[in-house]
Amino acid sequence: MQQELERFAQREYLLERDVYAHVVEQVQAKAGSQIAYLYRYCQAREELSLVAVSAAMEALLDENAARELPLARAGVWADAIRERRPMSSRGYPAAAASPLAGVDLALHNHVSLPVFSGSEVVAVLGVADIEAGVSDELTASLSELLDVMWPLVEARIAACRERGADTRADVAVDEVLEAIIRAIAGAMEVREEHSARHQQNVAYLCECIAAEVGMSEFERRGLAIGASIHDIGKITVPARILAKPDSVSDDEFSVLQTHAEIGANLFRPLQLPWPIVDMIAQHHERLDGSGYPGRLERDDICEAARIIAIADTYDSVASDRPYRRARGTGKAIEILREGRGRIFDAFLVDAFLRCAHRDPGFGGRYSTH
Repeated sequence: MQQELERFAQREYLLERDVYAHVVEQVQAKAGSQIAYLYRYCQAREELSLVAVSAAMEALLDENAARELPLARAGVWADAIRERRPMSSRGYPAAAASPLAGVDLALHNHVSLPVFSGSEVVAVLGVADIEAGVSDELTASLSELLDVMWPLVEARIAACRERGADTRADVAVDEVLEAIIRAIAGAMEVREEHSARHQQNVAYLCECIAAEVGMSEFERRGLAIGASIHDIGKITVPARILAKPDSVSDDEFSVLQTHAEIGANLFRPLQLPWPIVDMIAQHHERLDGSGYPGRLERDDICEAARIIAIADTYDSVASDRPYRRARGTGKAIEILREGRGRIFDAFLVDAFLRCAHRDPGFGGRYSTH
């Protein structure tokens, strides 16, 4: 258990969701399962809110999955809350689980564990399809891990909220920094208009996603800056490649791929209050390790870069490129849905799709015809 707690204490978190996701990750690893999920419980509303799921579980959820669940319809999870003890079952009827996923889902070798803050039940964590089956020893071990880990969880959540609420005494410095970065982004526009317009669109889409997932105002400012210069490394790419009216060659594409690392290197010497370097370096990384330049996977990719990756892909497909006409918003959404949970963060894709549903043209930036 000490090893799990040390890993938890050493991790850096941008969003509350990252903290919850690490809890799920630790519990599923201890249980030997790929299926795990965590609900926060609000006693005043008698409602559960889905805050984190394992990667395998996320793949089973569709974009319309209900993430709020009344206690009256919460089945075995409600029993764990009401009885204040773990509830296990060898087979879990698909009908009972359907409110979670919006699809038929049968869970086997399942245990639901109440999570306590003091004497109050504040969450319930479910683990299913446990390879070795549910035993009293495993249930006790998981409960003990949650009891010890949860105070750390609450401390890290409080830190995330404090950072988000921080008004920062050096706001004037931040404003100067933003002005400098806007000037750098303007240099891209002078050199290559298409890249500058692309960065502006991506920044707007990122702000939409950030607002949808509840990112703090401070973190949203940093994301907007990072998104507005995510392609700044292209300033070193020959203009003949950037403006080429047909597809680039393999050698030219290799040159293009250097822009992420080059752009990140421009900002590495600076002490920035946001992970701007990671946003620039990682916006072409993909959850399955198929991206570049580092072939990073899942949690190794920072949250902000995962947001930029979605916005970058959408704008690249939905907008005109020097070498082809726009493929349309429908095609862009199709690509994001196909990559949901595999190459793009499913939670963030779902947030983006909700934004697109409310405003398909994103303020007139895209034609929906």
